[in-house]
Amino acid sequence: MPPETSPQEIGARSKGDLSGPVTRALLALWAREGKWAEISLSGVSMSPLIPHGSLLTVRFGRLGLARGDVVLYSTESRLIAHRVLRLGRQGKRWGFVKVKGDPVRPGEASWVPVEEIVGRVVAVRRPDGAGILLNTAGGRLAGKVAAAVSGMGALIEARLRERLGLGRTLTIIPRLLSLVAPLGRAGVGGRQREAGLLLRSEERFLIAAAPLRMEKEDDLRLRRMLRGEVPWERVIASASRLGLAPPLYRNLSRAEFRGQVPAAALSSLARSAHAAACQMTIQIEALGAIVEALRAERIDPVLLKGAALALTLYDQPALRVMQDIDLLVPEDRVAASTRCLERLGYRGVVTDRGAEFYLSHHHAIPMIAMGGRIVVEIHRGLVPGDTGLRIDPAPFIERAIRLGPEESTYRVLSPEDQILHACLHLSYCDRFVGILRDLMDLHALVEARSGMLEWGRMLEAAGTIEVARCLYSTLDLSRRLLGTSVPAEAMSEIARSAGWDPLAERLLRSLARSSLFSAGPSDDLMSGPSARWMCGTLLRRSRWSARLRAFLQMLSEA
Repeated sequence: MPPETSPQEIGARSKGDLSGPVTRALLALWAREGKWAEISLSGVSMSPLIPHGSLLTVRFGRLGLARGDVVLYSTESRLIAHRVLRLGRQGKRWGFVKVKGDPVRPGEASWVPVEEIVGRVVAVRRPDGAGILLNTAGGRLAGKVAAAVSGMGALIEARLRERLGLGRTLTIIPRLLSLVAPLGRAGVGGRQREAGLLLRSEERFLIAAAPLRMEKEDDLRLRRMLRGEVPWERVIASASRLGLAPPLYRNLSRAEFRGQVPAAALSSLARSAHAAACQMTIQIEALGAIVEALRAERIDPVLLKGAALALTLYDQPALRVMQDIDLLVPEDRVAASTRCLERLGYRGVVTDRGAEFYLSHHHAIPMIAMGGRIVVEIHRGLVPGDTGLRIDPAPFIERAIRLGPEESTYRVLSPEDQILHACLHLSYCDRFVGILRDLMDLHALVEARSGMLEWGRMLEAAGTIEVARCLYSTLDLSRRLLGTSVPAEAMSEIARSAGWDPLAERLLRSLARSSLFSAGPSDDLMSGPSARWMCGTLLRRSRWSARLRAFLQMLSEA
C-alpha cells in the first residue's frame, strides 16, 4: 500500500514522488534524527483495520520491531506500509523481516531487509475520525492478532478454498480482521489529571497556586481552594523549602485574590520572594561576567538547569530560585574553564569526597565566590557516573541553540534536549526528592512548545531503555499531577521504548509521588534510603529476582 505524504506533517513537509535520490537522502536524514511525520495512506492492502485515506503517524529512526507492527519500507519506486508477520532471527533469514498487507494473499508476503525499514507507525487516524494507538497494550495485542489472522489464517483459508474448489474472491479474512478493530481502540482515551488524589491539602494548594503561567482554569481552581480552609503555615514552609515562594507570591498577590490571603502569609512570602530576587540578581550578573570571560578564552559554554530556565522560560528571572550556576563545556575544555574562573576570583571547594572524586564526576570541583553566594559548576557530562548511564554530551552541545546575537546572549540546549536533561535530573540525579519546582519547570517547557516538539528526536537522543524509563516516568508524573499535554501517541511510544512491566511502573509512580514534596526522601512508603534505592533500581532494567536479592542485602546492611 503506497503512502503519499500529507500536507500536515510534524516538523517537516514533503510532497510528490518519494523515489528520487533527494527524497531518499531526506528519508535517511529523518531516520538519523528520529523524525515524526504524518503521512496519508492510499490503497486497500491494509483494510479494514487501516482503510484508504487514513493518516499515519510514523516514527523514523532506530526502531525496535516486533510481530504485528505496521512498518514503512522503501522500494525502487515508492514507500509501502505493511504489517510485520515474522522476524528473521537465524540462518539465511537473519536480518530480514517478513511483511504483508493484511487482506493480501499469503503468497504475496515478502522478506524485506531490516535496513529498508525506514519507519514504524505509532498511531492511525481513520477517515471516520477514530484514532488508534498502536503501542498501547490493546494496540499491540490487536497487531499480533491481526498478524496471526493475516498470516496463518489466510494460509489455512487458501488451502481450504483450494480443496473445496471455491473461488479466490471468496474470503472471510477481512471479516475476521474487522473483529480485531475494537482491541486497537482500547486505551486511546487520555489519562485524567490526578492532582487531587493521594496528596495532602498543602500539596494540592501548591500545585494550584504556584504554576509558572496561570490559565483561566487555574484561576478558577485557585479561587475555589481559597474559599475553603488553607493550611497556610504548612504551605509557606513547603514553598520556601521547595523554592516556590517567588511564583507563589506573584500569583497570590494579584488583585483578583486580594482579601482572600491572610496578610501575615502574604508578608512571609514577600520576604522570601524578595530575598530570592536579590540572590538571583547577583547570580545573573555573575553569569554574564563568567560567560564573557570564557568566550575570551574561546570557550562557548551551554547553560544548564536553573540558569537556562531563568533566562528562557521565566518572564522574570527573579522568579526562579537556583542554588548554583551550571555550565556545560567539552571535556577537553574543563580545565581551561576552571583556570578562567580562578582568574575571576573563584576558588575551588573540595568536599569530603576529595579532589580525585571530581576527576571522573560529571562536573569539576565547585567554584565559589562572594563568600559562597555564587557557586559555579563546570559540567563535562549530563549525569553523574554513579547512575550507570553513559550519555555522550557532545551531540547535546552540537545541537545547542543561541538566544540572539553571538556577542550578547547565551547558548542553551535545544528544546528536546532541555526536556530530556530535565527528566534525567529529576529521576536519576534527584530520585524525585523535593523536585516539585523542577516538575513545574518541565510542565512549562512542554506547554510552551506544545505541537512543535520532535518526540522522535527526543527518543533518538535517549537511546537506551534506562533513559527512556526516566523520560516516561517524569512525563507521566507531570501529566498526571499537572495536566501536561504530552501527545498520547508519544507517551505510548516512550512506554514501549522503556520496556516497562506494569508492577515496576506503578511502584515507581507511587514512590515518586511520595517523595515529590519532601526536603528529603519520604518515609510514607518505606525508609528514606530505601525509597531512593528503590527508585534507582526501578529505573534500571533488571529481573525482579535480582532486585529482591539486592533489596534484602541492603536491608541487612542498614
